[in-house]
Amino acid sequence: MQGTSVDIEYPLKLRCKNNYDNGYIELYLVGDYYEDGTEKMCTGTFMISRGSDKDNYFEWNEIVKFNMDGGLPSDQRYHFKDFTVE
Repeated sequence: MQGTSVDIEYPLKLRCKNNYDNGYIELYLVGDYYEDGTEKMCTGTFMISRGSDKDNYFEWNEIVKFNMDGGLPSDQRYHFKDFTVE
């Protein structure tokens, strides 16, 4: 996985967890927090893609594309499953 952004300080991280029993990787967004403990909102258009070391990460395949309009990254609607793993 790779992350690129025009805003280096963008409060968004992608976490991955293997689900070996069902053959997929769970992808979910994790946000950043203000000092008072509230989660930072995110706005923008995002695409999660995957590459492979088999072609030295030359080709990247789209998993999902989505928009956030002031949403919270920890919201369950930003939880995805990648079934393209071998």
